[in-house]
Amino acid sequence: MQDAFTSRFEKEVRSRGTVARDKLFSRKICMNSSVQEYINDFRQQILHIPDMHEEDKIRFFHTGLTPQLRIDCVCTNDGTDFTSLVPS
Repeated sequence: MQDAFTSRFEKEVRSRGTVARDKLFSRKICMNSSVQEYINDFRQQILHIPDMHEEDKIRFFHTGLTPQLRIDCVCTNDGTDFTSLVPS
């Protein structure tokens, strides 16, 4: 029975983490209205991806901002430089 279910619905049944990663990679999570709404949407998506590295979270968040807000991000919230990121 499990094989029959899998063969019928395998393409449709994906984990929440996979769906969240797909949304981030396809840039479906982006700033459409307020910054706060974008922050909330982004946080909801990354909750399903507990193993995502901090640098990746920052990159995806930065990518979803509007062009006016998208500036080079080279330091943490406390002002220390990222050692793994090089400013462009």
